[in-house]
Amino acid sequence: MTLIRVTFVFQNRLICSNIIHWVTFVSSHLKSFTTTLFALFILALSFWVGINGSVFDQSNLDICTANNYALESLCWYVPEFSVLWRPFVVFQQPNFNGIIITCYGLLVFVYLALPVLRQLLAQVVIKFQKFKNIAFSF
Repeated sequence: MTLIRVTFVFQNRLICSNIIHWVTFVSSHLKSFTTTLFALFILALSFWVGINGSVFDQSNLDICTANNYALESLCWYVPEFSVLWRPFVVFQQPNFNGIIITCYGLLVFVYLALPVLRQLLAQVVIKFQKFKNIAFSF
């Protein structure tokens, strides 16, 4: 069990480092508003997947394995039984370790999202100034 967790954490760090490099590249090189918004979306989605996998795991999904996997297709095709959406459907109070992991993940997310948000805000200001110049030029 601990070897699986160590492997999961190691793979998670590799994926996170790739996301960090990609977000850094996007926030410093690409100047498109939609690309920056997409980078922020990818970062938020990565945060949710990481937190969801480490805090909630596959709890409350007993129906997928019940009766010798008779209703396993529910977990494949029905969004309410998806691992990523299940915490919104069935509330489960996270334990203390889950709260610690969530706080740490939130700190990392804010740290990584700040440069992207800063660039996104600058792009919004530039677009608003262009709009203001066009709209009030009459």
